[in-house]
Amino acid sequence: MGARIRSLAARVRDLPPGRQDALLALAFFVEGNVEFSLVDAPARDVLLARLVLCMTCAGVALRRRMPILGATLMIGTFLVFDIPGLAEIEQATGGPFLTLFLAVYSVSANLDGRRLALASIWVVVLIVAAIVVSPTYEGVTDLIWGSLIGFGAPWGLGRLIHQRTRLARAMREQARDSQEERAAQAARAVDEERARIAAELHDIVAAALATMVDRADAAQRLVDEDPDGAARSFAEVENAGRDALAEIRGVLGVLRRDDEELALSPQPTLAHLPSLLRRMQAAGLRADLHIEGSERPLPAGTDLTAYRVVQEALTAALEEGSAGAAEVVVRYGSGALEVKVVDDAGGRRGLAGVRERVALYGGELQAGPLRSGGHAVRARLPAGDGA
Repeated sequence: MGARIRSLAARVRDLPPGRQDALLALAFFVEGNVEFSLVDAPARDVLLARLVLCMTCAGVALRRRMPILGATLMIGTFLVFDIPGLAEIEQATGGPFLTLFLAVYSVSANLDGRRLALASIWVVVLIVAAIVVSPTYEGVTDLIWGSLIGFGAPWGLGRLIHQRTRLARAMREQARDSQEERAAQAARAVDEERARIAAELHDIVAAALATMVDRADAAQRLVDEDPDGAARSFAEVENAGRDALAEIRGVLGVLRRDDEELALSPQPTLAHLPSLLRRMQAAGLRADLHIEGSERPLPAGTDLTAYRVVQEALTAALEEGSAGAAEVVVRYGSGALEVKVVDDAGGRRGLAGVRERVALYGGELQAGPLRSGGHAVRARLPAGDGA
């Protein structure tokens, strides 16, 4: 039963404001008719009260779409209930008092600036009139207390809800803008990394093709004089071609810079890690390198990707995590290369670009804070048995 009630309440909260107010007006209508049925009054007065209740419910339904008109209808019915015959019904029921508070609250919670000031003055005038014409009015004291209770309390509550709603809306918009900015930054990082991958693979493939041309030329000269040597040269051409083809397949679909923007300098490999760690130490990050397993030649793209993983992880640790120390582990396994970078600063880092690079080569990358403190980046790349 409780779950059904909560589900119903959630469905009501998800309705548009106009429908919510219509349901509230219906609730007031039902509640008022039930109260009028229990009042000991002439049938004519009860019928008139039911008609006035319809005007009240109309004001409730309009309280957010047209706050001033809605408040006028709700407080106006409070005035109508002060006429002889209906006053007794008003005093025996609680609905009219609730609509008075709701009218003031709706004006305060839904208006701002000049409209709020004018509407507040109009509401005060209506409340003062309702108090003065009431059969129970006994003087200025009733006017003061009635104004404070009937206007001050619901008006203050309405302003509080209005400010909190506006603050919550601003925070949601700020969070949405921040999320969009982070998504845009991640997309830019991916695009930049893809462009850099294309530039680097351009050099790798160009070097492989140059090797193929040289070996093919040598094999052509040895065909007649040294057939065995020519066969070995052709085998080297085949291996170089297979490596180049694998790199070309990997880069399909990667966004590229124009040809004149491609970097032409030699690309770094794991052999350049000591130099990278020295630069990091000069920048304030002490990093130690550990090599596990038997070092062996790697495919050029894999070698470069592993270097980039270490480079990006250390750079992020220094710039985003403010780390002071880090440990780099390179493990040569059977058919795979594993790279791990652990630093002493927590938090999450933006590694969208290097994640794209690792995925391009069929690898996996994991990054995140450690329970024991610090942050870890782990990458596993297919490496075959050598290259």
